[in-house]
Amino acid sequence: SNRGKMTEVDDSLQITKSMIVEMHQKCRADPSAAISVAESGGVASAARVLSKSGGAEALGLLWTLSATRGTLPWFTREALDAVVKVGRSATDGWRRTAALSTLHNLLCYDGHDLVLGEGSGSLELAVDILRSDASPSVKSAACKLLDQCCFDQRSKLSAVEHVPVLVIADMLSSALDAARAAAMQRARAS
Repeated sequence: SNRGKMTEVDDSLQITKSMIVEMHQKCRADPSAAISVAESGGVASAARVLSKSGGAEALGLLWTLSATRGTLPWFTREALDAVVKVGRSATDGWRRTAALSTLHNLLCYDGHDLVLGEGSGSLELAVDILRSDASPSVKSAACKLLDQCCFDQRSKLSAVEHVPVLVIADMLSSALDAARAAAMQRARAS
């Protein structure tokens, strides 16, 4: 019956989630464990759970693994798609920030083809978040991802193709407004 199959899937997802929590704890306790976790299917398992449930455990593990040099080869297009999807659909700031930060980390470790590749949706996600009413911390994560595109030719070209000039003008204007406000506040304080 379908109900039996659904229970099987739910049970399998729960087992995988608990394995992901264990893998994440291992990586947090010993950062050098991240490579072995990635090699042994940690990225693939987390991406699978993330695509099915949007689970924070899975996204947390992907974020941690993406922050470790040498794990990029295990990040597939499926993993990237799951991260972008959660970044786009999440309603809480933590998931959106974690998704953007994962993308930023991958780009920092030469994941240009993955993060900036045709149809990845990474930069579009960052732009959409900047145009939204997201919290300042989520918008900051989006800015960091876009800022990372300023460091090499490949990233710059992709950013030029995907980021509207008006978004950049708005970002610069907001930064200028914030700097002016801070300067005025310092002037009043002295």
